[in-house]
Amino acid sequence: MALLSFFVFLNFRNQKKINRLAAEAYASERTELELQSLRAQLNPHFIFNCINSIDAFIHSNDKYNATVYLNKFARLLRNILDSSKLSTVSFAKDIDTLKLYVELEELRHENKFRTEFNIDDELLNNDYKVPALIIQPFVENAILHGLKNRGRQ
Repeated sequence: MALLSFFVFLNFRNQKKINRLAAEAYASERTELELQSLRAQLNPHFIFNCINSIDAFIHSNDKYNATVYLNKFARLLRNILDSSKLSTVSFAKDIDTLKLYVELEELRHENKFRTEFNIDDELLNNDYKVPALIIQPFVENAILHGLKNRGRQ
């Protein structure tokens, strides 16, 4: 009877461990899929707006802003493509990408808002890792809703 109880206990313990590992794998995969979804949100709508902005600068014969916008857009796309291969990037790299995004939005909205980044040097100078584009959706919402509310006043 003691031997049977021992095997039942071992089986129970092993099954519990298997369930825990499966739950951890599921949670990890779910997190990765959520991050991929967040990254994908940036692509279609934002890229379309960027191309339209470049087109508008060209049609208004504003070669300087068309060139500035196109260069920033190209750098942003390069950062996004580089980051999309990785599960995490350095905090400094993510902030650089975010700054490019904000600069493009400022130009697109004809400088109707101004952004200032105050970031502790320790965060920028150390190799802290974060999921790529982790902050961007929050900044995008702040810009969108901030400009909407500003228009009502």
